[in-house]
Amino acid sequence: MSINIYENLDENFFLSMKANFTSVTFKRGGYVEIRGVGQYVDIVGIIIFFTFAQADNPTEVMLPAGGVRVVVGFSPEGSAQKAILDLINSAQQEIRMAAYSFTSPVIAKALINAHRRGVDVRIVVDKGQNNNRYAVSTMNTVVNAGIPLRTNDQFLLHHDKYLCVDRISVETGSYNYSSSAFNKNSENSLVLYNAPDVTALYLAHWESRWTGGVDYIPNYLNF
Repeated sequence: MSINIYENLDENFFLSMKANFTSVTFKRGGYVEIRGVGQYVDIVGIIIFFTFAQADNPTEVMLPAGGVRVVVGFSPEGSAQKAILDLINSAQQEIRMAAYSFTSPVIAKALINAHRRGVDVRIVVDKGQNNNRYAVSTMNTVVNAGIPLRTNDQFLLHHDKYLCVDRISVETGSYNYSSSAFNKNSENSLVLYNAPDVTALYLAHWESRWTGGVDYIPNYLNF
């Protein structure tokens, strides 16, 4: 059987999402109807996620005519990772990273090098996606090097992928900080240098995810 969730986004538009187990019809501010016998506990999480997700208006920031430098990179061509590493290596005071998948030893090494030269580095990642030996090894490495890292499981997915550097520059895009993103996937990365207003928006978002996270303790279990 399947779940059909319909969210009343406006008078004429409904978002439909399908999963296994049973049938659910949902209207925001209306009712939730569950049909069939299924894994109700699993369904509840989905219902709550959609019920309380309120849409914010996008924020528009007017960039100054001069001063902002834009760098674009792609994978697997290699320019996406180079753009990210260049930004990390440019850091002088602070790096804040939000990640979905974190398995890249190259990016981990760059973050550790930044930490060793006195940069304040902090990382928050998705909890569920990083419960594998590659991610655990990467997280163990950065935490043992002295970098605070938290995992976040407040959402269906903590799917953010961005870096804020020195409160003035930000990188974002589809690029996961993973080995697969470097040499297997088609990905993109966009870096804005000297864009403090845009970076401030990402930092505020990062702070909320960091606050909702839990300190990662190195794990040495075999996978």
